[in-house]
Amino acid sequence: MNPKIARLRFRLRTIENFGIVFTVFVVLAVFISPFPFAWVADFILIGTLYFLFFHVLNHRAIGVDCPHCGKHIKTNSPWICGFCKRTNENGDDFPFINKCKHCKAEPRAYRCHHRECGKLIFLGDDELEANFASCPNTTVIEDSEVEEDETERFEKQKRAIENELIITELSAKLNAAKQRVELEKKRSPKERLEKSFEDHHATTMGAREIAEAQKKEIKKKYRGDRKMQQAAAEAIDDWLRTQI
Repeated sequence: MNPKIARLRFRLRTIENFGIVFTVFVVLAVFISPFPFAWVADFILIGTLYFLFFHVLNHRAIGVDCPHCGKHIKTNSPWICGFCKRTNENGDDFPFINKCKHCKAEPRAYRCHHRECGKLIFLGDDELEANFASCPNTTVIEDSEVEEDETERFEKQKRAIENELIITELSAKLNAAKQRVELEKKRSPKERLEKSFEDHHATTMGAREIAEAQKKEIKKKYRGDRKMQQAAAEAIDDWLRTQI
């Protein structure tokens, strides 16, 4: 039910219940009237409907749906008045959509008692945020706590992803090393020597090619400056000696 019409529904509850009981009485009375001793059945029917009216229908809780979390809330739950700060235990006669039993004030809002929500449910068009009714002994998550939980959850997910990346990278390196070992086992001594020569030749010639290319770049960069060209060339030769 829409919370903003719940108060009107509560005030019309007696009239609505009377209409239900009266309709049931008329229908059943007409149905049993042709039978013998119908007056006895009428007395039983009246007693049953009396019990139904005063002990069942009048204690029927009116429920509202929180517009924020969508969960159902029974309005006859014990609640604390936001004006006098006293607890209303008799929720059947004094629900938070009616008025406080002690100070007679009418709450304009009720704080949702569901832990993950805790937001105000307005009971009228004025949407007064002060002096709202609330449920006793209820712990709700504040916005700051939600932000902390979100931050903590993000950090956990981040650490999990980083760990997974590290494990994936190490697994790839391990698989590559195993493949190299297996491949090396399959090679003959001659093939191993040829592979060793190819690696040495590629490293040596590659280093020399890089060094020659850099010397050409140096000549262009320091054109006209013999000292800088010589210093840069010596630096390249020093690097080349470490690679060969």
